[in-house]
Amino acid sequence: MRSSTSDNDLLATLRERAPELKNEDLERQLQRIRVNDPEIYTAPLAGRSKETWDANSILSAIKAPTLLMQADSEVGAAVMDDQAYGP
Repeated sequence: MRSSTSDNDLLATLRERAPELKNEDLERQLQRIRVNDPEIYTAPLAGRSKETWDANSILSAIKAPTLLMQADSEVGAAVMDDQAYGP
């Protein structure tokens, strides 16, 4: 499924959310967005990304060497300290 949102509308949204970025950077971000399935943005944009996020089952299923980057839990990190470092 591809988004029907125009490039101009997406650029306007990106510009609104990151007014400090140069036009070239916004264009690169737009291209990154366009290569993804737009459904990956549905839950986070609706504030529902944590409803179905089960870090323990998702992270335990990873079999390849993986670098896990954890955000600050005070600003909405999806992986908490006990999940990142194990029980």
